[in-house]
Amino acid sequence: MKSILLIRDSKPPFDEGMKNVGVHYFRVLRKRFRVHSLHPKYILPKIRWIYNFKPDIIHYISGPSFFSILQLKIMKLMLPKSKTVLTATHPQFLGPNFILKLLKPDIVFAQSRDIYKQFKSLSVKTTILPNGFDSKRFFPINVIEKERLRSKYSIPNEEFVLLHVGNLRIGRNLNLLYEISTHIDCYFIIIASTSIKPNYETFTSVKRLRGQIITDYVEDVSEFYKLSDCYIFTPQRRPFAIDMPLSVFEAFGCGIKIVSSPYCGLPEIFKETNKLRFFTGIDDLIEILAGFKNNEIINSEVSDQIAQRDLTWESVLGQVIRFYEF
Repeated sequence: MKSILLIRDSKPPFDEGMKNVGVHYFRVLRKRFRVHSLHPKYILPKIRWIYNFKPDIIHYISGPSFFSILQLKIMKLMLPKSKTVLTATHPQFLGPNFILKLLKPDIVFAQSRDIYKQFKSLSVKTTILPNGFDSKRFFPINVIEKERLRSKYSIPNEEFVLLHVGNLRIGRNLNLLYEISTHIDCYFIIIASTSIKPNYETFTSVKRLRGQIITDYVEDVSEFYKLSDCYIFTPQRRPFAIDMPLSVFEAFGCGIKIVSSPYCGLPEIFKETNKLRFFTGIDDLIEILAGFKNNEIINSEVSDQIAQRDLTWESVLGQVIRFYEF
């Protein structure tokens, strides 16, 4: 059995995308391999332990940044037989290519076209790998179950519920939600991350919306996807979300409608359908939502995209396992 050192941020609470990506990598891969998990900040203090462990594969999920790639290279020099793997969930400053060429890992799973091209140009084995969703938690429900969940959270059945999940930083463009509210009668549910401090202006803006702003940790966020009619994702540029936002995949798993900016790697995986649309501006966004509201598709119908592509974590990480065994 191969041994894997999975480098990820494993510190709770788990209400932030990159942390939850690591959770699912660990959950799925440990069924097949001997997996140890290590927080990035403990790499240097635990360097002797890493050497004694001698993992077959060192897989870095957090980031990456120039520093994380440098750490991977140090471990590669120390353990030349170990394969180094990088999942570029939330890339920061990676450094110039002439330095990256000296530090490059063995395999890169990119989550956007620009990162794919960058590492491909350095002759690194690179592929675009999406995130996924946990099919045991995120799945379509019927009308009766949807009404039960709405009753649980005191939401009238006739409301058109628009959901957003994530942090409340200013770069998330959540001011668009107020613009929507002036044109379309919606019931907004905003579930804020407890891991990242909210921006005051953004918080003040969403407080004006009719609906619920949830700032406490939510144990089972899947219930809010299932009771909603539509999920909205508004960020338009890094670094305000991971390259393939996990919330979009979870909404996809629940079979609800999705309207999103064409953010980073999302258009690489999702194509527009009658239940998923990309918007380019506020007028476009309002037109899409008005169409969604007036032509509602019942949640019990399996998403047309789910029928076309399996984006469960087990399927997505099956690609990672094939690379491991190559």
